[in-house]
Amino acid sequence: MTRDEFWDIIEEAKRSARRTSNLPSWLEERLSQSPEQEILDFGCHFQEYRRTAYDARLWLAAVAILGGCGDDSFDYFRGWLVAQGRAVFEAALTDPDSLADLETFDGDEGYPRLEPMLSVDSSAYCRRIGGDRYDFEALQRYEALRPRRTPPVLKNPELLHTADHDVARLFPKLAARFPGGMRVAKLK
Repeated sequence: MTRDEFWDIIEEAKRSARRTSNLPSWLEERLSQSPEQEILDFGCHFQEYRRTAYDARLWLAAVAILGGCGDDSFDYFRGWLVAQGRAVFEAALTDPDSLADLETFDGDEGYPRLEPMLSVDSSAYCRRIGGDRYDFEALQRYEALRPRRTPPVLKNPELLHTADHDVARLFPKLAARFPGGMRVAKLK
């Protein structure tokens, strides 16, 4: 599977799943019907894009949108970001403030986080060879096939100590759309 084919599958999933929160289960079903190598390739591309998005600028954008964002939430946010498709993903890498232009931010519990995206490939593989997404032996086999990954290095780490008012200065469109973050906005 090429990178273009990876993004084509994401776009197909977006059209078919209708809601971002349904996208991981759609992808898992689709991939579980694919050859094992295609599932592995999908997982490798997905991990590559998650690594590419491991950037403090995007982390601060997530802080602005969510009203705060820890390690796990940022991981789920990056899964959500990949699920938005190539155009949104690449625009956000260049200018995280471009995320303010999105119409919706649905994902896990209505927030731009998508934890199930992190296991689409392994669950699809387990279903493909074991029939059950939780098949432990199939999961071990899949993990043995995956290339060894080193932890990603955070890009722009100096930005992690940015004060809230500076986040608003860096991302004025996001700050205007989400004053206080989504958590506060959803409570109103």
